Amino acid sequence: MNSVIVKKTELKWYIAYTYPNYEKKVERLLIQNKINCFLPLQKVERQWSDRIKKIDVPLFPSYIFINSTSHEKYDALNITGVLKFISFGGQPATLSDKDMETIKQISLSNISITKEHSFDKGDYVKILEGPFVGLTGYLFERKGKSRFGFRLDAIDESISIEICASMIEKINPPVFN
Repeated sequence: MNSVIVKKTELKWYIAYTYPNYEKKVERLLIQNKINCFLPLQKVERQWSDRIKKIDVPLFPSYIFINSTSHEKYDALNITGVLKFISFGGQPATLSDKDMETIKQISLSNISITKEHSFDKGDYVKILEGPFVGLTGYLFERKGKSRFGFRLDAIDESISIEICASMIEKINPPVFN
């Protein structure tokens, strides 16, 4: 019996685009079909006529992240609700393992998350303490409060968290060739 061993380096995080409000259904179907995926969620309060309720909503509406090989990712297109993979210049957009770990850390925390449309220019920083120790991103100020920002260029989305300036240090930004 021959078994195929997939090297970790062959696995990439692809970004799938879903029907609106289908993210949780798509996640459930991907898991049922043994396709490794991650749907970042955040808790938000929603007002009903008779109560306020905390619910989990997607951090990036209409997107789900699929960890697969370049060939096997197409199995996800057979899942009801998956429309396409995000691509740029004909090449599928992927996220690094480091970016995915950052997204997981932020979405699995109970800290209030704010989606940002763009960052103000600021210093590139590293978090020194707290639940996000080691994460790197840009520091900016919004409404008089320091915020740590993380940008996902592949889907043109940004998120930020409020952070105490004493918990960070300025570092040199990454250099891309």
